[in-house]
Amino acid sequence: MEKQGFKQTEVGLIPNDWIVLPQKDAVKYINGRAYSINEWESSGIPVVRLQNLTQRGGRFYYSNLNLPEYQYMYKGDLIFMWSASFGPYIWWGDKAIFHYHIWKIECNNKITDKQFYYHKLVQLTEELKKGTSGSTMLHLTKDGMEKYLFALPPSLEEQKAIATALSDVDELIANLDKLITKKKAIKQGAMQQLLTPPHKGGKRLKGFTGDWEEKRLGEIAEIYQPITISQEKFSKDGYPVYGANGVVGSYIKYNHKLWQTVITCRGSTCGTVNRTVNESWITGNAMVMNVDNQSSLNKEFFYHLLFNCNFISCITGSGQPQIVRQPLFDFIVSYPENLSEQIAIATMLSDMDLEIEQLESKKAKYQSVKQGMMQELLTGKTRLI
Repeated sequence: MEKQGFKQTEVGLIPNDWIVLPQKDAVKYINGRAYSINEWESSGIPVVRLQNLTQRGGRFYYSNLNLPEYQYMYKGDLIFMWSASFGPYIWWGDKAIFHYHIWKIECNNKITDKQFYYHKLVQLTEELKKGTSGSTMLHLTKDGMEKYLFALPPSLEEQKAIATALSDVDELIANLDKLITKKKAIKQGAMQQLLTPPHKGGKRLKGFTGDWEEKRLGEIAEIYQPITISQEKFSKDGYPVYGANGVVGSYIKYNHKLWQTVITCRGSTCGTVNRTVNESWITGNAMVMNVDNQSSLNKEFFYHLLFNCNFISCITGSGQPQIVRQPLFDFIVSYPENLSEQIAIATMLSDMDLEIEQLESKKAKYQSVKQGMMQELLTGKTRLI
């Protein structure tokens, strides 16, 4: 039974007054240009490639070729990256050339608002990503994209109202991103100052004096590899399993009751330091560094100390990178003898971590809100006008 005021269409249930169009009736997709190596220049007009979009900057190549005007893009232009990490972008830079794997999109402003259409492309991209492994998008053609159907309100006023609502949430998320980045940079600077010995340029918290110890990790911590379990034993629910990439699954049992500091010892994330939750299973792809029974070293401080270390010197293996126990045992660390100073440093850094976690949780909440808004507004289930 159809919902009152709605009609069934090729793209699903939409309001009676909405229309369904192939994208080519509302927008124009313009191909980018491929370049040969001898066409690159060290200066000129920047050529925007995939990594310049995904990294929001990065290294640019340049061109001094005199191209037709339609092959340039300007600040505010809508573009779509159709290869690799595909999706729409609003170009934020000055005059530039868009590379072969990017389309520039010109909207017919009598039919669709550019910002509204951008959000429709975001929705379309998410739907395609959920429905495929990405291989479909890797072979997506301009012709296929232009034939793709989408629903929209015929009123530009309603389109702009929808776009404004979604863009406002995007702005909130972007501002939180900037704040999180800033807080992480502040924390990184604090770690470098507080976890570096004073005689090597480190900064001391007010009121603390005394010597710093310099010892091998194996002298101050218990270092061991737990038992690995195969993925076949993972369960849908249970305790988190920590492996080569942080949490890799769940298991009905746990082999550690209290939280531990662990270091990834195999794979591309080799050398990454994490902390587990209280009850967890730690596999042999992560090495445990335990100071639970070390009265001269605060456990929370020990985690921050290791998080600030660079373990690249411990990594061996040309094929599959790995860390074995002995190099880790011999790794030198420095720390203040005064337990109260360790606790004070750990408290300050943990407070910073908590603030960042709260901001990231807030960001995740806004992202969830936006997903709900997109589902309601871009399908006409909720009307703003």
